[in-house]
Amino acid sequence: MSNLKTYLNSYTFKDTALFPNVNGTGYDQPSVDIFGGLEQIEHASYNNTFDFYERVMVLLNKLKDAHTYFVPPCVQKFSYTLPYYFSIYQNADLSQSVKIDRTVPTTYQKYISDGGVDFYNNTEILCINLKGKPIYNQFNEPNDGTYLAAEAIA
Repeated sequence: MSNLKTYLNSYTFKDTALFPNVNGTGYDQPSVDIFGGLEQIEHASYNNTFDFYERVMVLLNKLKDAHTYFVPPCVQKFSYTLPYYFSIYQNADLSQSVKIDRTVPTTYQKYISDGGVDFYNNTEILCINLKGKPIYNQFNEPNDGTYLAAEAIA
């Protein structure tokens, strides 16, 4: 944890992460207290190493900074590739829409033959569940791991 804090101490956008919407340019992103989050992670107890690494990864993903990410060591055995390209569009009200832009033909054929969901170009994606659960539970509330599509793919 001390190495992580040392590296993140040089993160240029610490103040911007804390106050992302000060000048009206943060796309209504929530504030991220990197060091407060690390303190909470450090003082929590975990059943396994993966849970610890997941908390660090989720914290840094909240920054929505493509240059700053955490890859947990020794836990990436595979990657999962969807046969679709996503595009993010800004709407007139400054909200964002995520749509299927096009497909990757060779991956698409395998994905569909294995029972994958077929989307057409320009299909709007509202939410994605990163834990593989259904988007909503039986009470029509978002399941754990459900995010707006723009957040999930950022």
